[in-house]
Amino acid sequence: MAILTRKYYEAHGLFDPKYKNVYSDNDFTFRAAKAGALVDARDITIVHHHPIFEPIEVDDTYKRGNNPAEYERAKALFEADHGAKPKEKLEGITHIFAICKEDKEPQRADFLRKWLKGDFGDNAYFTLGAYCYGDSLTDADLEKYRITNDLNLGNKSLALNHIKIFEHILESYKPGDNFLILESDAVPVDGYQETIRQQMALLNGKDWDYLDVGNGCNLFPQECGHQVDPNECNVFLCKRSRCAHSIIWSYAGIEKFYRFLKNNTLNQNIDWMLNQWINATDANVYWAHPFCIKQGSQCGIYNSVQF
Repeated sequence: MAILTRKYYEAHGLFDPKYKNVYSDNDFTFRAAKAGALVDARDITIVHHHPIFEPIEVDDTYKRGNNPAEYERAKALFEADHGAKPKEKLEGITHIFAICKEDKEPQRADFLRKWLKGDFGDNAYFTLGAYCYGDSLTDADLEKYRITNDLNLGNKSLALNHIKIFEHILESYKPGDNFLILESDAVPVDGYQETIRQQMALLNGKDWDYLDVGNGCNLFPQECGHQVDPNECNVFLCKRSRCAHSIIWSYAGIEKFYRFLKNNTLNQNIDWMLNQWINATDANVYWAHPFCIKQGSQCGIYNSVQF
């Protein structure tokens, strides 16, 4: 929403038409700031009913407006007009892992690489790749990790890719480190870096295993009995899994879940194995509000694939 006077409109206009949807509000705000015309009205609350914040159906307009290619195009225009933001790591996040088989999912891999490289610059801060795809599973892997035929090829390989990242983290990092693990259809929400910064700050002093920052399964903290202010950034302790799609893990949480997987048969997809672990242990799982990462195959940006 843009609120402006007729005088400002006549001098500066409203939204720049080169921005079709995303970044139009960012550009409008930056131009107003440069013109010295911003008014601090943060005492006024305007509720915005939006599928990022509430369980509202995503219609075709939202899908068009949140297309990854349009994000990329508009971001480039915005940075050309106003300068690129400094490349900073996500506060409190040691490393980012994105599960994506580049030769099998080239569109997703290209978007993930441009997003992560564009926002963080340093290739060493994120890892994009996959140990296996559905057609490259081996019997030895399935036997070693006790992955049963109750799962289809996609869920078998997705679970194994998560496990291989866990093993790498436990071998290469240390307690106190935290990690964002994404699946291949992850798409960032506008302002996700600041939202994650606030949510990680809210976890300070808490005993937490992971923070679910995605919208997987379209579940919201209200499902766990919490009262949610749609305009307030918060984290909520929930005794269930939302989805493995976009999770910030603590090293300790990975240690606990990996131990659980090693001691149990993997006979359900990774999301339901999370629920098994949560129900069987004292795992401390938090859900983020608002969520920071959209699941592209759920909101219509991507078609679902058998990983």
